[in-house]
Amino acid sequence: MARENWNGTGPMKYWHVVIAVAVAALPWGGPLSDTAAQTATEVAKARGERLIKQMREQRRYSGLNEAARDNKVDRLRDLVKSKDLDVNWRPNGTGLTALMTAANQGYVEAIDILIGAGADPAIEMWNGWTALAFAAQNGKIDAVKRLLGTSPAPRAKHIQSALFAAAHHGRPATSTVLVKAGGRLDRTDKEGLMPLHLAAKWGQPKTVQRLLRLGAPIDAKDREGRTALIWATAQGHDKVVDVLQSAGADATVKDRHGATAFGDAKTDVQRQALLRRHWKRAKPAPKACPMLVGNGLVWRSPEGARVNGYGLYRRPAAGTSAWLVPNDDGAPVGLTIGKTSKADTDGGPPEWNAELTPTGPVGEVPKRGQREGVLLWPAPKQTPKRMTPMRNGMPYGVFPGAIESAIDTDGDGRPDVLSLQYCCKDPSRADKCDYTCGSYWQRSGGAWRMCQSWNPA
Repeated sequence: MARENWNGTGPMKYWHVVIAVAVAALPWGGPLSDTAAQTATEVAKARGERLIKQMREQRRYSGLNEAARDNKVDRLRDLVKSKDLDVNWRPNGTGLTALMTAANQGYVEAIDILIGAGADPAIEMWNGWTALAFAAQNGKIDAVKRLLGTSPAPRAKHIQSALFAAAHHGRPATSTVLVKAGGRLDRTDKEGLMPLHLAAKWGQPKTVQRLLRLGAPIDAKDREGRTALIWATAQGHDKVVDVLQSAGADATVKDRHGATAFGDAKTDVQRQALLRRHWKRAKPAPKACPMLVGNGLVWRSPEGARVNGYGLYRRPAAGTSAWLVPNDDGAPVGLTIGKTSKADTDGGPPEWNAELTPTGPVGEVPKRGQREGVLLWPAPKQTPKRMTPMRNGMPYGVFPGAIESAIDTDGDGRPDVLSLQYCCKDPSRADKCDYTCGSYWQRSGGAWRMCQSWNPA
């Protein structure tokens, strides 16, 4: 036998495999007879030849998957021309097909070549994923559209598994395409989770927002009774919680163990930590608030009732209209902006004070004391209405006890403006505080924005 046959360069380069199989085929328990030795050799040779054939075949087919993975379309075209090539081959019978590999990378041309050669888009992995789901998980929207357009069309369960993958991995645009193709937002995966649950569980705020716009049931429960809000709070995804609460998620829903998103004692420590982190990160964004929301004060002077606005983060234009909504049960007061002046903030953000002229009755004003309220400028088209604080639809971390005033400015029955007062050290409490902090919030673009905050400490 030539030397090169033993060093891996000639026709016997797999001979070490045959030897290994021969050793494995030997019976234990003593020396072999000539007949037994011959039989063992023949068995080893047959096994070795089969193994060599499998190794050569795997090497050949791995080239197909590599070409699909690297988008080598010319190489792919050459490979699929082979008549005895199985284009749906899978490593060990369970791995990814070349089509799955191309879809995972989003290579549409490679997908076209493979489908043209007979690749089957309906082949499933152990978890039910097809090539469509692999494209969806990576947000390869062109590949998703191409696979949705195959003939015959993808089965409903394959579209659904792709939607689950898109929600899990935070692909809002892909989720939209799959919903329009027939994906259901009220169906559950093998673990009992709907697409909204998956997006909330894995911290995908943009996908949560998109799924809600597409009609996902916001308070739907999984098999354990958990809502998307419960999943988001349990996993510590406060941005997702903010989206869900702004959209009106119900924080009072209980799972099968009696726990709510915020209220159960077992998660109280985690809840407090979430709240503190959220409020520490929250910063006032006056420019994101289209309406000036500020402090208003009605007081009695010798000349009669007077109204002032103070500590305003934006300078209102003189001669324009505004509203003052008292923090008590008094009726809103129509106002005209008078003289304005810049306040001394000791190097802090600029603030203004304003003199305000009532255009209607101001209600009862105590002889000694004052009535505080929320100033709204420019004046909303509808008369603002003070509401009873709600548990749902509030900014993340806001509890009813911290809401001083909740105001509906557009008549839709939901608060659009909030005036809050809470303990500086613990924003979830509003009483027995060493120091009391406050903030104004406004709903804009479907989300709550902090317009102004103050801390006396």
